[in-house]
Order: sequence, then C-alpha cells, then structure tokens
Amino acid sequence: MTDEIWQLPATKMAARFRDGSLTPSAALRAVLDRIAAANPALNAFAILDEAGATAAAAAADARYAAGTPLGPLDGVPVTIKDNITVAGLPCAWGSELYLDYVPTADETPVARLLAGGAVILGKTNVSEFTLGRGNVDTKSFGTTRNPWNTALTSGASTGGGAASVASGF
Repeated sequence: MTDEIWQLPATKMAARFRDGSLTPSAALRAVLDRIAAANPALNAFAILDEAGATAAAAAADARYAAGTPLGPLDGVPVTIKDNITVAGLPCAWGSELYLDYVPTADETPVARLLAGGAVILGKTNVSEFTLGRGNVDTKSFGTTRNPWNTALTSGASTGGGAASVASGF
C-alpha cells in the first residue's frame, strides 16, 4: 500500500478515479506538489505545463462525475519526452536551435493519450537531439540529475523521463 497519491501506479490511480475515492484534480495536485519538492534538485522537465494540466484534470473530473471517462488513462498525469510534439508546447529536442519551435499538431502517441483523457504535465529533458552520449546535459535546459544520487546524471537520451518516473512525477 502506498502512503502518497503520487506513488500510485497509473492503474491504481485510474481505479480510484473510477470508484470515486480520488479525483484527477486531487491526483494532479499531489503530483505537482511532488514535482515542486523534488524537481529543483533533478531538473527533469524542459517544460512544465501546470496550467494546461490543471485544465485537463478539471475536464477529467467532469467526465468522471458524469460517468463518461474517455478511457483507462483518463485523468492520469503523464509526461512527454521533449522530442515528441505536443501542439502548443515547445519542442526543442534539447537544442538551442529549436527553443522557439512550437508545433501545431500532436504526434500520434500524444494524440492517442489526449483522446483517452491523459493529463500532460509537460515535456521532459532530453540530451541534445536525443543523441545521449551518456547523460542529459544541454545548454538549453541544463543537466538532469539521477534521483538516487544527484552527483550523477540520469543518463542517455531519455534522462528527464527516467528521472521523472523514478521520482513519482
């Protein structure tokens, strides 16, 4: 049994949404509080979209209240790697060259998550152009640290996503 909402696996979180013992907005608040506490030391996010996530969670609350959730992930907070486009959120690929690029369309996995009601928290940090080289350390967004030992990086191209998952974001 977990003590904290942010520690719930997605399946248990969604089950609690369905049984009415937890709302997507309450789950989001717990995850955002966790991010506020742990992310300053980790730097897992390239972009945190608190306003967008809050609106999406409120919409999920309404769907659950009406008995019309969109799917098994409706209301569940998720992160997206910074090399995958989300309409309206910057997609820099960890590079200074693309800091101002804001796509107008979602890539297929994002579109499917959104169609199912998932709540996008934001974009996680990646190595420049996701080329890895053993760490995530870019001029654009800085170094992503390992949650188990912040003297180390989280490694590879998906370092922000890995740190995010390991930290309960």
